[in-house]
Amino acid sequence: MRCPRCRHENRPQAKFCEECGTPLRRTNDSGSPGASYADLGRDLSEALEQQIATSEILQVISRSPIDVQPVYDSIVKRAVRLCDGLFSTVILADSNVLRLGASYGFEGAARETIERSWPAALESDLPGAWVIRERSRIGNASIPQSTC
Repeated sequence: MRCPRCRHENRPQAKFCEECGTPLRRTNDSGSPGASYADLGRDLSEALEQQIATSEILQVISRSPIDVQPVYDSIVKRAVRLCDGLFSTVILADSNVLRLGASYGFEGAARETIERSWPAALESDLPGAWVIRERSRIGNASIPQSTC
């Protein structure tokens, strides 16, 4: 489906433009907008989940004005829930050095590997470094294979 804002061609199942984030509206055969009641209900539920997650993160920020670690921990947990994901990381960029701010969902050897990978140079071949260098999302392009 083509984005009405930036004209990017998106995957058929995309709900938001994969380039600019604009909500995509489905059309029926006549070409007019035709969202079903179920689609509207699902979209409303997703919007509510996003607002709840934002509220929870803001509450953590208000309780931790000096210590940012609880905020990062809250962000990775909410990201997994909102995206129906398995894991999440917050990567902090400081000049040419990247640090792991928080991670969620990694267990055992995977967790040890993630924690051992940081700090890392911005020029490293880690996927997070690539995303920051390219100022892109993982879904937009192929990421070079990491050596870790």
